[in-house]
Amino acid sequence: TLINTVSGLNANGWTDPNFGLNNAYNKLTAATENGDTLPKYVILFTDGEPTGNSSDSSQGASWSNDAQKRAEVTAKKLKDKGVSIYTIGFALSSKAEKFLAGDGSNDYPGIASSAECAKTADDAAGLSELFRTFEQTIFNDVDIEWHTAPQQRMTQSYYAAERALSLAGRNRF
Repeated sequence: TLINTVSGLNANGWTDPNFGLNNAYNKLTAATENGDTLPKYVILFTDGEPTGNSSDSSQGASWSNDAQKRAEVTAKKLKDKGVSIYTIGFALSSKAEKFLAGDGSNDYPGIASSAECAKTADDAAGLSELFRTFEQTIFNDVDIEWHTAPQQRMTQSYYAAERALSLAGRNRF
């Protein structure tokens, strides 16, 4: 399930938001090309500090402008395709909040589809509430049909994760 996947994530010192955004872009583009007409959503879950990966000059030690720009470019490509992007930032600095929500400038165009789509949480209870809110928002927009036999039943969270969400947490997973 989605909860088990998130629970199994490990941090290794780098945060590359573009890794998750690019993965979502590729999967959602492929789905559209294969005839999927459902609305598309991405939830980027991150600590908000784009420190990049091993190829960045910062080597994951501090804010990477390269990692920031890569994520912003990919987020724009997703939004240009009509994908709604929500962000969940955990324990963010003010700079990281600007990175995710945007501030109307060229320096921080934002990852989220709008400032209202950029949310923050400071603890597990806050994260849980945000995921419930996103689930309600997404599933109010989409008519979903699936088999109801017990052995074929899919939870909404799992279905959403497989169909329309890409989680990019701390590092690659």
